[in-house]
Amino acid sequence: GSYYFVLPEGRIHGWDGGAVPLAPDLLGLDVNRNFPLDWAPHWEQAGSGAYPLSEPETRALADFLLAHRNIHGSQHFHTWSAAILRPSARHADEDLPKPDLDVFKAIGALGTEETGYPCISIFHDFAYDKKQPIRGVAMDWVYEQTGAFPFSTELWSLPRKAGVEVTDFIEFMRHRDDSADVAMLKVLDDHVDGAGYKIWEPFEHPQLGPVEIGGWDYTFTWQNPPGPLLEEVTSGNARFVLRAMGTAPRISIEQPAAERLGNGLYKVAVIVQNTGFLATNVSEKAKAAGIAKPVKAEITLANGELVSGKQEQDLGHLEGRASQYEAMRYMAGYGNTSRARAEWIVRQEAGSTVTVHARSTKAGSQSVDIDLPPESDGAG
Repeated sequence: GSYYFVLPEGRIHGWDGGAVPLAPDLLGLDVNRNFPLDWAPHWEQAGSGAYPLSEPETRALADFLLAHRNIHGSQHFHTWSAAILRPSARHADEDLPKPDLDVFKAIGALGTEETGYPCISIFHDFAYDKKQPIRGVAMDWVYEQTGAFPFSTELWSLPRKAGVEVTDFIEFMRHRDDSADVAMLKVLDDHVDGAGYKIWEPFEHPQLGPVEIGGWDYTFTWQNPPGPLLEEVTSGNARFVLRAMGTAPRISIEQPAAERLGNGLYKVAVIVQNTGFLATNVSEKAKAAGIAKPVKAEITLANGELVSGKQEQDLGHLEGRASQYEAMRYMAGYGNTSRARAEWIVRQEAGSTVTVHARSTKAGSQSVDIDLPPESDGAG
């Protein structure tokens, strides 16, 4: 039969007429292998860099995340296979905290609704080698170091757009048949008038002599969607980002009240509630690592005296609606642990105002002014 060598375009530097070595890959560094968690040197993990966070880009991202502890989630955009990836790259699902796994699946389902992409575990469904987990991954570091919920969306898949079923992408690339290529070429014909694939044609190479040039334009067909398809691909993912943002915990002060006790004393009380989907600690990882501090409620007086109760009270962490997964799992009540009460006894002039401020590392803050009732109101 007829056989061919397939080489990238260009001149062969220092060629002696024998072997044709490929130039070193300019993309040898993979910033998604350069993060500190489970980092490994390049001879164990390709692309890992000289040392963890050795690159200014990865260091800047890490510094930003560590300086903004309020962040509850992150979105990492890649291109290739039309899938939403979630942690962990190094742990099986059964080794993740069960509440965190529930949240990953719930938020991932929002992404599937908006994009049609499956949400899959890197460890179970995306690792190149099941025996050798990917190391130094940004998402694993974000999850375990900051306690946030990260997702990485692979924004495009030419085979998927062509209706070609792909279960193992590496095997598909190695063994795909002509019918798959025909289906993918039809996508380019329909949307970009065939651009993205060059029909093979003769060419006189200055060193090799007669060759042919042609094939796929990898960057704008396989790696990225052709221009006319950009809006279709990005719009659903933008909606996913907005819905993921909406899962944040949120502190709210409810039922502020001041009761006159007599002798210039007042009992001031509030209910602090988390009205969001996620708990105020966001993840079990954040709680275990002490990353997200407990909710605090603090009272500020106007020339008054605090008689009872600490000025700043620790209310612990408040659950969000995500906690109800346990209730649904066991078909039983789970209680309401999304709210806590804080109260103080103060001595201050009637008709004046006190301020209560509630805050949380990842759930924001809120303040409320409470007017003390006049002498004619209340008990006494």
